[in-house]
Amino acid sequence: MNNADVTVRNVSIAIGILILLPLAVNVGIDIVNPQPKIADYTDTKSSEKWFSSKGKPAIDQEAYDAAMQIYRKKYFYASTVFGIASIVIGGLVSVPFLGTGFILGGVICLTMGYWTYWNMIHQIIKLISLLLALLFLVFMGYRLATTKRQN
Repeated sequence: MNNADVTVRNVSIAIGILILLPLAVNVGIDIVNPQPKIADYTDTKSSEKWFSSKGKPAIDQEAYDAAMQIYRKKYFYASTVFGIASIVIGGLVSVPFLGTGFILGGVICLTMGYWTYWNMIHQIIKLISLLLALLFLVFMGYRLATTKRQN
């Protein structure tokens, strides 16, 4: 097996981890913290007060929005924890392509968490948490670079 084959295999494994890790985190979070279903906030009784003018069941939008906000907040925190843990694991793993996959998968997990909860986070919290995440990545990158130089 030549070097090109090994490189392609290594990159493929890193890309596989990059894709599968965030998907597994997403499914795991949804199992523990199921997303609210709009049907649970719809009353299909025949009472007129529960039907809209178009004859469709009315939705308790306020209750649904409150449930979604709680879901998104929990998703944000869980995804952030898994993202940071994945980046740390990626920094500690000595096999380069595994480390790369875990680091990139962790970054995607962090991004998914922020994307889900972005509109609900206060601006100051956004700035502080993004700066901390950026500093963390710079620290991990610096640590990896200095560890490689020593070897």
